[in-house]
Amino acid sequence: MVCANAVFLRYLQGSGRICCDRAALDTPDIQYHIAHASFENPAKRVFDKFPGLTFGACQLRPHSTGYIHITSGDPFAHPTIQPNYLDAEIDQQVLIASMRIARDIMSSDVMRDEVVRDQSLPRYPK
Repeated sequence: MVCANAVFLRYLQGSGRICCDRAALDTPDIQYHIAHASFENPAKRVFDKFPGLTFGACQLRPHSTGYIHITSGDPFAHPTIQPNYLDAEIDQQVLIASMRIARDIMSSDVMRDEVVRDQSLPRYPK
């Protein structure tokens, strides 16, 4: 469910939106970064050869917690970092809800005719 108090943001490289995935929330818990481009390889910022739109969802209040540990007395030694992304089930639910909201936006009356196909799955090597 999208909250009535959702806010749209616009900036030079794209648009954004903050919203709630549950009606019981008083403040947004999802932020979208919407780029008016489709990426052949997002990691390397390589664009597709066709026009597209990319939705990126961020959870604003994650419940999963990770850790950073010092591995050595050497200040130049890299620490051990374990982010534990999506470790809490609520974080998984919010991410799934964020993708459903994005799909709802793209299947709305305003956007439906602009969508030729959905390429949700990564097409680039890891």
